[in-house]
This record gives sequence, C-alpha cells and structure tokens, in this order.
Amino acid sequence: MSISQELSKLQDVFKRLSDDKIWIPFADDSAAMHKFLSLIDEVEHSQSWPSTHNQRKGKVYEKLIRVVLDQFQVGETESDFRVGDNQIDHEFRFNDFFVTHFTQETGQTIICECKNEKSPVDVTYMSKLIELCENRKSKLGIFFSIVGLTGKGWVYAEGKRKKNLLKHGIAIISFTFEEIKQLTKKNFYTLIKEKFEKLVREVDEELDDIRQYPQEDLYSFNSRLKSTVNELFRLNLIDDESRTKILSKIDKLYAEES
Repeated sequence: MSISQELSKLQDVFKRLSDDKIWIPFADDSAAMHKFLSLIDEVEHSQSWPSTHNQRKGKVYEKLIRVVLDQFQVGETESDFRVGDNQIDHEFRFNDFFVTHFTQETGQTIICECKNEKSPVDVTYMSKLIELCENRKSKLGIFFSIVGLTGKGWVYAEGKRKKNLLKHGIAIISFTFEEIKQLTKKNFYTLIKEKFEKLVREVDEELDDIRQYPQEDLYSFNSRLKSTVNELFRLNLIDDESRTKILSKIDKLYAEES
C-alpha cells in the first residue's frame, strides 16, 4: 500500500471517529477536570478584582481556555505569542492528516481570543480577531468572553461577523463563560461544529429572507440602508472611505434582484 493510500485510509478512520475520541470530555479525565474546575473558580473570583488586576484577569481566562484546548487529541496549541504587532492568545491547529467534513470547510487552524471583561465583545474586538484570522490564513476564529457579543441580526459585533463571513469566508463563533462551564457535561468539539453550522445557516436564511422581498420593498429596504449609512457619515461615525465601501456592498448584494 502506498503512502497516499495509507493516508487516505487514515482520513477515513478520522471521519468515523466519535467526537469524544477527538476531544476527550472532562468527565472522562479526572486530572483535567480538577484543573478545569479550579480555573473556573478562579475566573469567577476574578470578576470582583479591581481594574489594576486586568492583566492577571486576562491570563486566568487564557489558562482556562488552554486547558479546554488541550483536551483535543488531534492537534496542537500555541499560546501567548506575537505576530508582528498583534498578540495571539491561542492558535490551535489540527494535525495535517486529520481531515474531516468539518475541517474541509474551516481549514486546519483556529484562532482564539479570550476576553475576561464584564462588557460584551464589541466591533473593535471583533475586527481584531478577524484581522488575526486573515493574517494567519485561518477561516475559523473563536471568541471566549464572559457575556458574548454586542448586537443582534446584522448590527454591531454580531453583524460584523456575519458580514465578514459573506465577504471573506471567515467564520467567527463565540462562547460565553456560562457555556464554557457546561463543558463538564458537553463536548467542546461538538459545540464548535454546531455553532459553525448555526452561523452559516443563519446567514443563508437571513439573506434568503431579504431576497424574497417584493421588488418594490427591496428597493425601499436598500434606500433605508443607504440613508442610514449616509447619516452615520454625517455624524462622523464612519469616514468617507467606509461609507463608499458599504454603499458599494449594498449595491452588490442586491444587484441581482434588479
């Protein structure tokens, strides 16, 4: 049997592996569970720390997420390193020979950002993670925060990640601290796949809804969008370059409807 045939056979085996073999549940690893619960307690206590301890707060959350990532059996994590002017909290890479339907869609690399702050992740933080993914040629990023993202639908950080998926093909998913705590019972790899699929499905369905508008309603919708963009420019909330790009994107998205 040739090397390529052996690799193909190995990849077929990976595609049939259960998620509990790819990411070992904490319930099946008592030592990891102990470390995980200890860091969960520390993150909870850190919520009352003063702002002078912000750097320490951040590192505690990063340690917690590193413990989560270390349960993967089919890849490696590099943590706390710089690429140019950018700091990366964690970069997880699946082994090259680990090829599944999921990795064929997302690639082998996941960029992870951790924010131990009481406020939701805003557009600025979202833009930073998107930039890191672009620089590292990753098609999947994960935000680990305390309470999630700002906005809903197509606005603020939530909207930014949807627009980014459409424009660049980079998916950003999000885990709150409460969701991380549930990993005592749930499989992290399973949740990643579910969140990725949910994001893709939401974007597709919401675009379909827009494209099903009657033509006159669609034109009205486009006009309202453009009016909003121009008002943001008038209020100096976006610059002229951003306004031009957004207006062009609006025309491009709905050009097929005319």
